[in-house]
Parts: sequence; C-alpha cells; structure tokens
Amino acid sequence: MIIGGAVPTSLIRRSVVLCMLVVACSGSDDASKATNTTAAPITTLAPLTTAPLAPSSTTTAVTPSTATTATTTSTTTTTSTTTTTTTTTTTTTTTGPDPAEVLTLQHQGLGTVAAFGQEPDAVVAALSAILGLPDEDSGWVDAFSVYGTCPMPEVRMVRWGNLQTFHTTADATLSAPGAAGPHFFHWRVSDFEPAWADLGLSTVEGIGLGDTSAAASGTYGVAFETAYDDVFEVHYFSIDGPSPGALGGTLDGAEPTSVIRYLEGGVGCGE
Repeated sequence: MIIGGAVPTSLIRRSVVLCMLVVACSGSDDASKATNTTAAPITTLAPLTTAPLAPSSTTTAVTPSTATTATTTSTTTTTSTTTTTTTTTTTTTTTGPDPAEVLTLQHQGLGTVAAFGQEPDAVVAALSAILGLPDEDSGWVDAFSVYGTCPMPEVRMVRWGNLQTFHTTADATLSAPGAAGPHFFHWRVSDFEPAWADLGLSTVEGIGLGDTSAAASGTYGVAFETAYDDVFEVHYFSIDGPSPGALGGTLDGAEPTSVIRYLEGGVGCGE
C-alpha cells in the first residue's frame, strides 16, 4: 500500500518488467503448442584434449664438412733401353814349343826352325807357327833402304817382337852361297826399341841380350873377341863358329861389365 504519496519510480519500473515477462511467457507457451515441434538435443562436443607440447628440441644436423683435395699425380714413365754389346775376343793360344828353346840364335839361322837359304814364305810360316802373326812385314823393298845396303836387288824384313828376319831376292849370298832365288839370309835381336817385346832369345850356350862381356868371354873362351870401331864409335864382338855364317853383336862399353845390346846372325846389310 502506498500511503499518501507518489509511487516510487523504481517500483514502477519493476512492475513494467514483470508484466513484460508474463506476456512473454504466455506467448511462448502458445507457440509451443501450435507447432508441436521437438528441438533436437544439443550434442555437447567432447572437450578437446590438447596433448602437451613436447619440449622444443632444435636439432641442427651438422654435416661434417669434408674438404676433398684432388691431388693430381703426374707420373712420367721413362723407358730406358740398354743395349749391351758383347764383344767376344777369341784368343788363340799356341801350345807349341817354347820359342826360347827352339829358336836359338845361331851362325846359320834360328835353331832347327829356319836356316839361311830357305825360301822366305816358308820361313815366315814356320816362325808364325811358333810366334804368331808378325808384328811387321815390310814386303819387298829396294835393297838400299832403312835397313842398310842389303843384297841386291830387293829385301824384305819381317819382325816378331824384337826379332827381325831378312830375306833377299838375290840368287846367293855370303850367308847362303848355294841358294838359288829368294831366300832367308840374316836375323837380328836388340833392345834399341823399348816398344818391341823381348822374346828372350839366346844362343845355344845361353848368351843373350843383357849378358855381360865377361859372361860371354867365360862361355866361349877364345872364340869370343871384341873390337872397337873408331868410325862408328861402336864396341863390337864376334863369336867364331861354323861357316858359312857368322855370329856377333855390340856391347855398351869395353869393360868386362859391359852388356850386350845387339846380336846378329849371318852376313847382313852393310852401312
């Protein structure tokens, strides 16, 4: 009840709101009856389950950096061709007699191998069979030559080491008075040429180059004679023996100790 005064404004407002609610409710009921429609139940979605986030792990894949250095190896192949030249030297060894034994220095030749008066080619062949090929062969040259004045008309010198042999085209010589045509007439050995090999030849009695005058005198006795040539200033010696033929040489002095430097057989070439 409101006694003697005005109705409060708040009350009026409440009344109005109440009336509006009543009307609204009535209207809503009528509408529900008129349509007879049932609303579909509301499906309540299951609450979203949010999986807890895994700890953020940042993996950095580091690919090992491999620095590849390409090394180019230059290989130089050198092919060396070696040519080997084999030189075969055939040495012919003479198994014949000892020259010093068979080539004795004699008045009438060289031992039993070569006698004065024999044909030149036969003598050269016989000596070559013992001494080997000659070291020098002059061939036929004028009789007046570096060898002196030899029997005319031609002379030939064939040498082995320090042994020189002389041959002539004369029919006969003092060394071989019975020869008929070219023949061997003279030999020489000396130490005048150091480059010539010393064959070590000697007389039958063993006297040779380097032996003393006293040794030769003691061996031959009175057959050994010495002389001095004033013209050529040379000390000569001779050994008496069978003829035809001759044996002698030169010494380096007039003393008993003087040595033999040169030996010759037969009648050779003059100066």
